[in-house]
Amino acid sequence: MTTQLLPDEPAGSWRVHVDLRHHQVTARPETPPGTLIAHLLDHHVPVAVLDLDRSIDQSPGTALLEQAARRHPGRLWLGGRMAPADPLVPHLLDAGAAGVILGTNGLISDGRMDDAALHALASIRAADKVLVSLDVLDDHLVTDGFTTPTSVPARAALGAVLQATGGRCQVMYVDAGASLRRARPDWSRIDALADDCTPARVWYAGGLTSWSDVQRLASAGLSAVVGRAYLTGSLGLSSSAP
Repeated sequence: MTTQLLPDEPAGSWRVHVDLRHHQVTARPETPPGTLIAHLLDHHVPVAVLDLDRSIDQSPGTALLEQAARRHPGRLWLGGRMAPADPLVPHLLDAGAAGVILGTNGLISDGRMDDAALHALASIRAADKVLVSLDVLDDHLVTDGFTTPTSVPARAALGAVLQATGGRCQVMYVDAGASLRRARPDWSRIDALADDCTPARVWYAGGLTSWSDVQRLASAGLSAVVGRAYLTGSLGLSSSAP
């Protein structure tokens, strides 16, 4: 396994998300997950691990996330269908997770934003260790690992989360369309997102393929999440977009 050298000082905040499905890395099934995660951390790559079995299959298992937290204390963000009031959130933080990623499913009830979930979100004490993920397809939230559309407008959901938390929690805007269609980021939408989110810390995921994309996000005041583009082939990103 090889790692592409990073720029001496990558502009802005960024993180690699490692999606696991049926105990395999979806972007790199030939590499054991534990080997890949350890290799990335050894090279000082910021990493989050997402358990897609929990997100897509609604599997109640927690062993994968708990083991990751304990194996690499203070170094991994962890996600996989967690709601604001889920007891797994403080449990993973106590087990050593650097932070937890709350899924879109935990904010939706009967096709609408769940007021109880927003209240629970507002009550979270370790707000600096919580990131709220909003999966967006065609300007509306989508759940169950991008498979179930909702009628909730993304902008309204973002406003509700920011209002509930007072900007204390981090937010991640996942462009599911860019991810599913292997499309380039919609930079006009990203600029509008940056304007809507000030002063909260917001991450963007979807269609990022180069360090120039990461730098462009940084110039807009957003943090970058990369996944398949980083993990496929030689680990790393190209210096410029294709």
